Amino acid sequence: MNVHLPFRNGILTTLFIGCTQLGHAQGNYLFEQVQPGSQPYEDLLGDTEITDFDMTGSFVFQEMDGETIRLFDTMYTLGSGIKLAINSDGFIRVDDQSTMAIVDAAYTDLYPFDASSRYSYRLFGGPGNHILAVQYKNMRLANGIAGNTMSMQIWFYQNNGMIEVHYGPRTEDLAGGFSETRGPKTGIYHTPMDPSGCLEKVWLSGSPLAPVVSYDANYDFPGLSGVPPEGTIYRYVPTFTIGMPEAADGRRPIIRNNPATDRLFITMQGNGAELIVQDMMGRTVRTQRATRGENVIDLGGLASGTYLLVDLGNGARHGQRFVKE
Repeated sequence: MNVHLPFRNGILTTLFIGCTQLGHAQGNYLFEQVQPGSQPYEDLLGDTEITDFDMTGSFVFQEMDGETIRLFDTMYTLGSGIKLAINSDGFIRVDDQSTMAIVDAAYTDLYPFDASSRYSYRLFGGPGNHILAVQYKNMRLANGIAGNTMSMQIWFYQNNGMIEVHYGPRTEDLAGGFSETRGPKTGIYHTPMDPSGCLEKVWLSGSPLAPVVSYDANYDFPGLSGVPPEGTIYRYVPTFTIGMPEAADGRRPIIRNNPATDRLFITMQGNGAELIVQDMMGRTVRTQRATRGENVIDLGGLASGTYLLVDLGNGARHGQRFVKE
C-alpha cells in the first residue's frame, strides 16, 4: 500500500454535457469527468498574481473573509483563525484548526518554468455566489523529465459547493510514464488536523483519461499515470444543498429512474412539498407541487447532464442528484 501523507513543517498539506464518467453518490460528493474538447480550457483574465508564498508554500486567501463556505459536511466561516490557503504545489486547503478540507489538482513539487509562468487567482461574483478560480500557468513538474510544462486551474462554486479541476496545455512527455508513487496526485478529502483518521475522500488514480475513483476514507493516496490532456475537467458534485436544514429520511422523495430521459418519476412520502430542479450552476429550471405517491416531472427541452432535485417542505429540504440523458 502506498501511503501519501504530505506533511510540511508538521502540517498536512495537500464535477453535464460532455461527461463520460459519473461516480455513484457516496458521502458528500460524486465524481464526474469531462472529456477533452467539450469545454475548451481558457487562461484566466483579470487575475491577481500570487508572489508571496510562505515557508510552507501557502498563500492565505483573505478576500472572502467573513463569508461561509461548505466543504464536505463542515461549514467554514473564513477569517479569525479559519483560513483558505492556496499552495504552490497544486492544491488548496481550508482549515479551522480542528479539521481541514483539501482539493488536490496535481499534488507534486511544482516550479515556474520560465518568465511566463504564473500563480494567480480570480474571484467572480458576490457574497454567497462567489466563484474562486486558482490558476497554475506553465509550471514544471519536478518529477517529470527536463523541459516539461503544464497548466491547470481549481474552481470552487460557493452557491452550491461544486469543485472543478480544469487541465490546460501540457507537454507530451507528461502524458504517461508515471507510477502511482511518482505520478501527480489528485482528489479531495476531509481529515482532522492531527490526523487521527480520514473522514471522507474522493480520490483518483491510474489513467488520467479513465481514472479509478476511490471513496475509501483512508490515507492511501496513489497518483495518476500522467497529466490529463488539455480540456479535461474533473468535477466533484456535492450531494448536499446549501442554505436549509436537511429533511428527515422518512419524507425524502424517491427517484425511480436515474438516469432519466424526458421524464423524471418520483415517489413522495407526503403531501405539499415543492419540487425544484436546478442545474449545476444553481439555476432553477423546473418547479412543481408534489402529492403523496407517484409524481412525474417533464424534463423535455433540458440539456443532457447532471441536475439537482430539491424537495422543499415543512421548512426543510433534501437534495439529490440525477442525470438526464
